[in-house]
Amino acid sequence: MLSFAPLPVIREWKREVDNGRNPRDIKVGFAQEIVARFHSKPAAEQALADFEARFRQHAIPADMPEITLPAGESGVAIAQVLKQAQLTGSTSGYVFLALPEATQVELAAARGEGGAPT
Repeated sequence: MLSFAPLPVIREWKREVDNGRNPRDIKVGFAQEIVARFHSKPAAEQALADFEARFRQHAIPADMPEITLPAGESGVAIAQVLKQAQLTGSTSGYVFLALPEATQVELAAARGEGGAPT
């Protein structure tokens, strides 16, 4: 485990969760410790503030790019939107990744590729 918390503290966390404490609270503390160790304490504080803004307050990140795509009268398929927004390299790549893993394995095997993509 990456935490420097002593084993008795970790056991206490487990007991607290077993007694109803939200495991998210412990995960947040753990995340703070890891980010502070590998980056800095201010970075950990900023990461927590960003997390809370997005997931508790439903805020949109300030640096999120906006993309306008023409839809035409009949609309645009989601795979095409992702490709035009440069979020995927091809529409077939998106469609493949959107398939259930079992189907991905079957398709990959049929193409002689072995298993599902990572």
